Amino acid sequence: FKKSIHYRGALNLYLYVARLFEYRKIVLLGCEMDSGIPFYEHYPEAQWMPEIENYQPSYEERLRNRYAFLYDSKGKHSLMTTILAINEYVFDPEGVELYVFNKKSLLYPTIPLYRL
Repeated sequence: FKKSIHYRGALNLYLYVARLFEYRKIVLLGCEMDSGIPFYEHYPEAQWMPEIENYQPSYEERLRNRYAFLYDSKGKHSLMTTILAINEYVFDPEGVELYVFNKKSLLYPTIPLYRL
C-alpha cells in the first residue's frame, strides 16, 4: 500500500483518485456494505440495469450475498479489509481523514462517523 493502492473494486479506485487530487477529508456516502443491493437500485435513473441481460445477478441472489464484502475473494483481501488497510497505511500517515456517513456502515466504528 505504500507505493500504490492495490485494486479491489471501484471504491478503492475512487479513494485512489481522491488521494491523487490531494483531498484531506473523505466521507463515504452510500457505502454501508450491509447489502448486495445498491441504495440507488429503485431510482428512476437506474431502471436501465434490469433491461440488459446478465448485467447483474437477480435481486434474490444479491440478497443472499448481502455480506459478501466481508469475505476474501479469489485470493484477495475483502473490500472491507482493503479499505481499512488503505486508511491505516496510506491515509492516516498522510493526514487524510476518512469518515462514513451512516452508522449502518460495516466500516463503523473503525472508520469514524462524519459529523456535520
